[in-house]
Amino acid sequence: MLTKALKNNFQIDNYKLINYLSLDNNDFLSILSMRNHPLIKKQMNNSIIISLDEHTKFVHNLKFKNVGYWIVKKNNKIFGSIYLTNTNLKESSCVGGNFINPNLIGTGKGIVINYLMHFLAFEKLAFKCINSEVKESNKSAVRINNLFGAQPINSNNNINYIRFFDSTWLKEIKPKICKLLSYLNY
Repeated sequence: MLTKALKNNFQIDNYKLINYLSLDNNDFLSILSMRNHPLIKKQMNNSIIISLDEHTKFVHNLKFKNVGYWIVKKNNKIFGSIYLTNTNLKESSCVGGNFINPNLIGTGKGIVINYLMHFLAFEKLAFKCINSEVKESNKSAVRINNLFGAQPINSNNNINYIRFFDSTWLKEIKPKICKLLSYLNY
């Protein structure tokens, strides 16, 4: 059931989460361009440029894996991307991550992408825990993760390993973030 849900598209508020397996050609090429953008690549663990062939194979192979990758759209504009990988059904955990459209960096809309990732993982897919990692040099992501209640696990080679919990999300974080998003009119 979860494996199938990881391939679904979702509507959350005014945002569409479109699974990479359902992308039209324009969105398929747009997300590749964003993944290869220098501002995005410098924050990723893998900074190698992704070819069209590699991107095509990557997306094709998603249908055989217990993972989910979505673009986030509002008013037909791509806000960014969310992914949930390394799903562990026994522990009800996953590894979550995201990136924002490079044209939106510095606008505060990274909060929206993070909100949607947490909402999707905790409320739509019922995970209990999201594990994640972020480069220490990615100060914006570190601040946003702290806002979302990141619990440090450890740090190694300038990478912070963090964890988010559904109980903290529902009781403390979500109400605070919803108020913030309402104030920002997102």
